[in-house]
Amino acid sequence: MPACRSTATTKKEISNQERWALINSAAQDSNLVDLMIEQGQHYVWMPEKLRVHLDTALLLSERAKQLAHRLNYQNGYMEARLLAVKAYLEGRQPGHVVDLIRTSPDKVFVVNAQMLVGISYLERPYSNKADMDTAGTWFRQAFYESRKIRYVKGQREATRLLGRHYFESHNIKAGKEMYLSVINELHAEHNYLDEADWWIDLGYRIPDHDSTFTAKAEYMTNALLIYIRLKDIPRQIWVWGARAEVYRRQGKLQLAEAGLLKVLEMEKAQGDKYLPRNYIQLMDISLFRSNLNKALGYGLACVQAIDESGDSAMAGMTYEKIGSIYSQLNDPVRSIEWYRKALTVYERNFDKGPVSRINYYLTKELIRQGQTAEALAMLNRTMKYFPPVHHLNKELVAGAYAACYTVMGQYRKAEQYYQEMLYWESRTRLGNEISAITYYSVGKFYLERKQYERGAIYLDTALAIMPGRTPVTMVKDIHLMLFQADSILNRSASAIHHLRAYQLLIDSIYSATHMTELEEIQVKYETSQKEKDIAALRQQSLMQQKQIRQSNLLKRVTFGSIILLVYC
Repeated sequence: MPACRSTATTKKEISNQERWALINSAAQDSNLVDLMIEQGQHYVWMPEKLRVHLDTALLLSERAKQLAHRLNYQNGYMEARLLAVKAYLEGRQPGHVVDLIRTSPDKVFVVNAQMLVGISYLERPYSNKADMDTAGTWFRQAFYESRKIRYVKGQREATRLLGRHYFESHNIKAGKEMYLSVINELHAEHNYLDEADWWIDLGYRIPDHDSTFTAKAEYMTNALLIYIRLKDIPRQIWVWGARAEVYRRQGKLQLAEAGLLKVLEMEKAQGDKYLPRNYIQLMDISLFRSNLNKALGYGLACVQAIDESGDSAMAGMTYEKIGSIYSQLNDPVRSIEWYRKALTVYERNFDKGPVSRINYYLTKELIRQGQTAEALAMLNRTMKYFPPVHHLNKELVAGAYAACYTVMGQYRKAEQYYQEMLYWESRTRLGNEISAITYYSVGKFYLERKQYERGAIYLDTALAIMPGRTPVTMVKDIHLMLFQADSILNRSASAIHHLRAYQLLIDSIYSATHMTELEEIQVKYETSQKEKDIAALRQQSLMQQKQIRQSNLLKRVTFGSIILLVYC
């Protein structure tokens, strides 16, 4: 399930090398068992693991198991054995796991191993019906085995996994029944904390669909009310944010913004310095509502929060969003500046996905500045050093190439890339902003080639994507293009509808965007940056003066020592 923030202090992340150093220097106690298991899990969950990583995980599992057995550390003994199960499954060696299950007299271990096997099929990339059926079989075995030995924790976890299995198999009703059966038990037992956690997991796991969003928000609210009653502030904060995300995806942007502002208020009261993630979400919502004043304010506040906390994990995404704001303000110079900042961060971290995405947006801005050749060179460099891996990123890179070749007048080549965009969209079908970008771009291309009927079909598809998932500025442009297409195709009623929608959005954007306020926000940010630069220069000057004084003192001491040596 999605982890709620614990009331305990968050454990500091340590590097691979640091963990090995601790293992090699630790005493032969339960702490060493935990360290070896943690290191083994690190190897198992590596994104691009090698055979040697899984072999190391198995070796650590065996060492941890032997030490835990010697110490009579039962939980460590169990976790060490389950680490071996995970390593075998990641190495696609289910036969070894079946042998462990068949030969083990420990039925609690058997139940947990059965659930891990089921999860490996459930979460398999591009899983098919056979995988889903196999996952369900393993979960049912774990459920019945748990019930037979009266292992309540295992029975409930198997029920949760069966619920997930039904959701993944598109059987929403059966999935809800699994979850609600346990929630009712927990409520009857007055185990309200676990009940709330199950409500959250139900809201998180039930598939996103227009028909499920209301229920998802309701489940989150049930959890929130329990946490308020229990006075559990960290979990309240988490649920306020999770429910806001549900409202955002549902298109209820005002409710989403209100929820995130509540999160911000509570986190500041808690003294939380890690506020950037909330500012980013608030930026997104303001962008989709086309309230560019608010969006820029949140964005620059986010930059300040990053500087103050020293946590740059969200820096790339923040710079990217600010680039998008300036793009919608028709300020390509500042947009390019912030997009380049984001690109630098992503390339430094070798994040291939964000690099592809930024290159798409940066390409559009460079084209607006008449720098198409530079945009094309940048894309070629990206394909060489940061080739896209996932379908979504391939979709965007194809769109960037298409935009370049369209401006260059190479329409046949551009059309090939637009068709490639549609191909990758058909493989993802996320129904989000990227989907809207694809249908908008292809529709615009055909409209400009005077293929009005064909272009209108794609533009209608872009418009059908649910409000709240597409920036208002893009929706505005789609309505204008559909007005033009329908006018030429003699569809008068439809043309008038799109013209009115376009004019309403123009008025809405104009009323929400006050240029004076935007300039004030920008000037305030630039002034604060200059003040920081001046303070940094002063600090540097003081350090240099201190070094000079120390150097002069050293010279005098050295010279004095030489004189003493000469006269002694």
